[in-house]
Amino acid sequence: VNQELALLSRWFKLNKLSLNIKKTNYMLFRTCNNKLDNDLNISIDGIKLSPVTKTKFLGVIINSTLTWNDHIAMIKSKISRNIGIISRIRFLVPRAVLMSLYHALVEPYLQYCNLIWAARRTSVLNQLYLCQKKLLRTVTFSDRRSHSLPLFKNLEILPVSSINDLQVGCFMYNALHKLLPAYFNSMFAPNTTLHTHFTRSCNAVHQKQYRLNISKFSIRIHGPIVWNSLPRELQSLPSLKIFKKKFRQFLITNL
Repeated sequence: VNQELALLSRWFKLNKLSLNIKKTNYMLFRTCNNKLDNDLNISIDGIKLSPVTKTKFLGVIINSTLTWNDHIAMIKSKISRNIGIISRIRFLVPRAVLMSLYHALVEPYLQYCNLIWAARRTSVLNQLYLCQKKLLRTVTFSDRRSHSLPLFKNLEILPVSSINDLQVGCFMYNALHKLLPAYFNSMFAPNTTLHTHFTRSCNAVHQKQYRLNISKFSIRIHGPIVWNSLPRELQSLPSLKIFKKKFRQFLITNL
């Protein structure tokens, strides 16, 4: 690593670029139960780099165990503050304005990179769902113990887990129709390319075997699971725009 950092430093200098070493850290990725030695002598230009257990990259907080708990906690903090704002003005504006504020102040946080961090249905992720339910009850002036699924349906709002299903479905549609970069072309394949036997699942996307539970929530495994659960009429829609619209309606109907 130090040899590569030396080459990197030289490249920066030759191209008249500078690297803020004080803001440069390193992270060791590991499983939750595996403890690693963070006291490594990794340096650049003679300055030792400090280890970190989490960092923000393009608005997403990545931690060393890839659990996404830190990112979800950040989202909860931001949308809770915005829910408080909506709660304080709900008596002053009509419901349409409140829903516009939801789509502007809350939903973007739930959608951004949801494909990555919301695949695993954990108790931490459920906290975002509870925030959504609280907001919908606030907007509709419903009792705090009222059933929330009718509110999601009536307002046509997707829970955070269903947003993930929608994004995974759109990703799979693009991948299977060769609309993604070439790297993804060989990631998924129908069962017919692996065997010639006629079975009920011969046209389904092949689901790879996995050993670790964390692999189950990667797009390689989770993608085919979501896609194969869709009705045939959804899978055969002619464009991504139509697919996204119909799939969203499907998810809302089946809440």
